[in-house]
Parts: sequence; C-alpha cells; structure tokens
Amino acid sequence: RIRQGRRVGFLTDGFAMEGLARGVIRGLCERSVISGRAGTLEFIGTDKLDCLTINDDMAVRWLSAEQSNSSLILGDMAMVKLIRHVFPGMHPEVEMTRYLTNVGYQNTAQLLGEVARTAPDGSRYTLIIVQSAIRNQGDAWNWMLSNLRRAIDEIVVTGLQGEVVDEHFKPLVNFVATIGKRLGELHVALAQPTDDPDFQPVRAKAADAEKWREAVTGQISRSLSILEKTVEDLDSDIAREAKILLGRRDDLLGLAAHLASAVEGTLMTRNHGDFHLGQILVSEGDAYIIDFEGEPTRDLSERRAKTNPLRDAAGLLRSLSYLAASADLDREIVSEVEDTRHKELVTRFMEMAEPAFLDTYFEVTGNSEELRISPEARGRILDLFLLEKAAYEIAYEVRSRPHWLPLPLAGFSAIASRLLENVS
Repeated sequence: RIRQGRRVGFLTDGFAMEGLARGVIRGLCERSVISGRAGTLEFIGTDKLDCLTINDDMAVRWLSAEQSNSSLILGDMAMVKLIRHVFPGMHPEVEMTRYLTNVGYQNTAQLLGEVARTAPDGSRYTLIIVQSAIRNQGDAWNWMLSNLRRAIDEIVVTGLQGEVVDEHFKPLVNFVATIGKRLGELHVALAQPTDDPDFQPVRAKAADAEKWREAVTGQISRSLSILEKTVEDLDSDIAREAKILLGRRDDLLGLAAHLASAVEGTLMTRNHGDFHLGQILVSEGDAYIIDFEGEPTRDLSERRAKTNPLRDAAGLLRSLSYLAASADLDREIVSEVEDTRHKELVTRFMEMAEPAFLDTYFEVTGNSEELRISPEARGRILDLFLLEKAAYEIAYEVRSRPHWLPLPLAGFSAIASRLLENVS
C-alpha cells in the first residue's frame, strides 16, 4: 500500500494486471519503440503475429509461476512470457523459436514477438517473449505419470498377464515413440546447412572431444566427492552402492574418457539443452516441444553452444527413469505380492518405452545424411551423456532431495556396471 500526495493505492507486479498483456500485444502489432534515460524498449513483432486476430475482449489466463519466468495465455492464441531472470545478450529461447519458426518446424510454439531493452551502453536484454499458444492436455510428465499409474492399477486389480499387459501400456509407449519422432525431426531441422553462424552445424574436432571429456569427468568427480562426504549418513543399502562407485573412481573417469573419443567427427548443432518430459506438451496425442532457454543454472554461452544432439536424447531417457520411479511412490501398499507386481509392471513399461523412443528417434535421424553415424559410435556417445546426466542428478539430489538419491545412484551404477564390464 502506498501514498502519492492525496492518492492512496497499491504497488503491485505489473504482470498481474491485464493491461500489461494487452499493451504488450498492441506494442508488438505496432512495432513500437520507446526511448528514455534507461535506454530503448523495442517491441519486435513477427509476421506470424500479424496473421492473428487478437482483440481487447480476449480473456487473460495466468499460468503457474516458474522460477525464472512468469507466463499467461491471451485468448488461447498467444502466450506472453515475462523473463524474471534478465541477463545481457541474445536469449536462447528467442533465437531458437525464431529459427525453428523460419525453417518450418511445426511441433513447437511459433514466435510472435519479443520485447527487448537496449541499455545506453549497447547491452541488449530480452524482457518478454510472446509465442503462439498450444491447446494441450498438460505437460508430458504429469500426463504420463497419471496414465501410467492408472494403467498399472487396472492391471493389478484385474490380474491381467502376458501380452494383454503390453496392450494396456501401448498408448503410453506409442506416445513415447511420438516424442522420439518429434525430437528427431527437431534435430534434423537444426542439422540443416544455414548461413546463420549461430546455427551453422560444425564437425566435432579432437579439441571438442577433449572438452566433453573434461566436462563429463569433471561432473563425475564432483558428484563422487559430494557422495563421499555424505556416504556415512546414507541408509546401509544405498551406502554400500555408493562405496562401490567410490572405489572405482579411476575406472569411471577412464571410462568417460574412452566414450568421449567417439564424438570426434560427429555433427555439433544447437539443441534443446534441457530436454525432459516437463518440456513437452501433450496435444491430441501429439508431442510439442517447448522451453528452449536451456538449463537456467548454466552460463549463456554454454546454453547457446553447439553440442551433440544425443545429449537431448539422454535427457529424455533419464526423465523416463524418474517417471518410472515416481509411479512407484506415494501409493498405499496393500500387500507384498501387489507391491512386487507393481514393481514388475513399472519395469515392463520401461522395457517397452526406452526402445520405442530410441528406435523412432534413430529412424528419423538416420534419414539425415548429416546426423547418420554408426550404431557403435552413437551408443558410446549416448552412454557418455547418460553418465553425465546421472552424475549431475546425484549431486542435485544429495543437496536438494536426499530421499531421491537412490534413483540417480541406481541409474549411474547400472550404466557404469554395464560399461565397465564390457571394457574389462
């Protein structure tokens, strides 16, 4: 509550007012430019916006707030995203959605406009991003988790067995395959030759392979060090598994170095950068990929860097592992028999879902001469990024959600055991 002379009122976040959303759209349509002591505010509309009929009667619907931005939907036609964590430079989501819109990639939100501030010193800041709204049934994480739990409960209650179980999982598995197709199409689009230097694909050199080796071994080392400091506080079974990994530190670092050599000569492109089930919208059975700003904790240069596309694929596989673990949480255990059956069904779903995703993804990317690599090389690269992702998750869960630690620990152990066995 504030006072200005005789006037008394409230100071509030402008994003909570409908007038901001409508004013932003008008500014974009008119290509407005506002100048002042703090620099210049530019409303950069696109041809896609000009094709829409947006008026002041359209309802405004606010979405749940995220850590780094806030979003609202205007009339089911436009999504206005206010960037809360503002930084200088080209925002990855703006340039990615603009590029994908221009090349005709259909399974993402189209860029309608951007509000950017140019400071007196020439620094550029993205403040607001406006994209086409996608009518959807929610993100893939919540949609799949709800349907997976429901499918498993129905199978347990009805006592289904054999091939009938697989049929019960088939709609979910088909959707996972659709994700593989859409991700593959995204990577094919990003692998096309272009005159834009920020998106021009390049071949990985020995120096790039060395950089990845350093990144992955560094992540593994940090995670093992964190694990070492907390191992005595863990439950006995988890501690035992952690100590096995700690005892093989040198072998794990050598394994990562061996895997990293496979990236030399492969294509490096822009990619999603933070790909998981929460970054996918479900719309009438199709998958739409959203949120191209990359991992918010990484520097802008890292988020805009070119890398091997399989990093995105590894992120999705780890997300499926988390989905399977979540399907097994927060349920009433009726009996030991039902609990065992439930775990068996979760395992069966994963046995179907992972190959469905990878088979479809590689079928699509295999049609691209630029992305085509040998099965042996792609297996090594995928394992490299799976190790990196699982190692990152170990460090994250130790700090943030210790009770979740068994999941990435089990995933990292399984990958490491399989690979170390093959090496030895």
